[in-house]
Amino acid sequence: MATRLTSGQEKRCNSVFTLIDVLNRGWISLEDARKGLAGLGVRDDALSKLPPGQLISQADFALAYAQGLQKTPINHQTLGQAFKTWDTSGSRSMSMKEVRHLVMKDGLPVGITEADIEAVLVSMDSNGDGRITQQELFRLLVPRS
Repeated sequence: MATRLTSGQEKRCNSVFTLIDVLNRGWISLEDARKGLAGLGVRDDALSKLPPGQLISQADFALAYAQGLQKTPINHQTLGQAFKTWDTSGSRSMSMKEVRHLVMKDGLPVGITEADIEAVLVSMDSNGDGRITQQELFRLLVPRS
């Protein structure tokens, strides 16, 4: 049975994929896809049968995301747990240094620049203070009731 995303889920999925695909290549590594889904509290069962080194397109990521949502929906609790892991200073917001650390520790290619990271941060930073808060992340990724 095929899994379909609602328009809201599709928008969130595209936002997550864009956040991971900072080089705008249209694909991410299998490891990055797994980490992206795990960081959001979404199971990666759909990816578990793929061979190491497999590249994941946005469509494949969307399918894995949809299947994972059926098992573990993104909500304030799961996203809050992921944010606490990412927020290394415990400030309830992420600085450029924290975002840079998060992006680079997951093994993205060396060609990522501070400008690439800044572009991702700016797209999420709704109040323009140069930091991403839990609420800004929630606003982007958690379905509204």
